[in-house]
Amino acid sequence: DVPGGAGRMCIFKDSTGAYAGLWQAGTHRGFGIWQEVGSVSWVEMQSRDIAKAKQFYKQVFGWNEETMSMGPGGPEYTMWKLDGATFAGGMDMQPMVPANVPPHWLVYFQVENVDPSAEQIKALGGQVLAGPMPIPTGRFVVATDPQGAIFGITDSIQ
Repeated sequence: DVPGGAGRMCIFKDSTGAYAGLWQAGTHRGFGIWQEVGSVSWVEMQSRDIAKAKQFYKQVFGWNEETMSMGPGGPEYTMWKLDGATFAGGMDMQPMVPANVPPHWLVYFQVENVDPSAEQIKALGGQVLAGPMPIPTGRFVVATDPQGAIFGITDSIQ
């Protein structure tokens, strides 16, 4: 239980080794804004066994998925859905990801324009790890804050 009746939470590790958290609302309902500038707009899992992850999340939470190709020779991308609404994505880690990187979830924040936001991240002591790079719906960056927490930014609405 979170003090003050705010809600209940738990952190768990899924069947592929990725950590995630659960929130049961009390007086604090959780996300009030989604897919607007300055808010969380996407969450994405990378795993070394996405098939195992899909099975886990379907069994535990009832998530359905739609898998699509990311182009010739590219990976497949899974879009997770609940009650018909797409809310997250996932894919197998690509060969360029170092072997010591564990399966993980990544939170993306919505920005108006990725390029100046990436420069602002660097100016404020963060580090751009990947990007800016194009995706079919816009552009994205993966970065760290000054303490090393990894996050993404995107100018696209999934």
